[in-house]
Amino acid sequence: MKFTEPVNFSTVWPLLKNCKQFELNITNLVYDKNMATTMPLHRPMIASWVAFRNLPVSVYVVMPIINYFSTNPNFPQCVVLTFLPGTTFSDLQPLIKTAQEKMHDSGVMFNKSGEHVSINNGQQPPENDNAEIKDVVLRVTPEGWYQVDYYLPL
Repeated sequence: MKFTEPVNFSTVWPLLKNCKQFELNITNLVYDKNMATTMPLHRPMIASWVAFRNLPVSVYVVMPIINYFSTNPNFPQCVVLTFLPGTTFSDLQPLIKTAQEKMHDSGVMFNKSGEHVSINNGQQPPENDNAEIKDVVLRVTPEGWYQVDYYLPL
């Protein structure tokens, strides 16, 4: 989907409140500075699966999403964050650490093994921190454990 002109996320977000699943993969969607104040105004979210595509690596964009869902009584089973092409493992480490701390502080526990990285698509973990990452997927089990998966580009 594409907007003909840039549209702020804070304008689109209220329209998604009653969606059970959604994927924001929209050209000209601007993840704006009002996300942190707009998202909490529209509770509770009932979605079980959500995807945010083409995110910039920014604490001002990612943390409002994490804050919203980690304090929502109905954390979705799956939250997919896809970052702009060229995003590397090292780019994401500070954001993932902050997100894990926020989720833990909200009562969502780390997965039982204590491991936080699983690499999918049948690939091995990145050999260096400059490996490009396609998606970051946060999953929460019914028992309240969460897992973070990094998906590498095929």
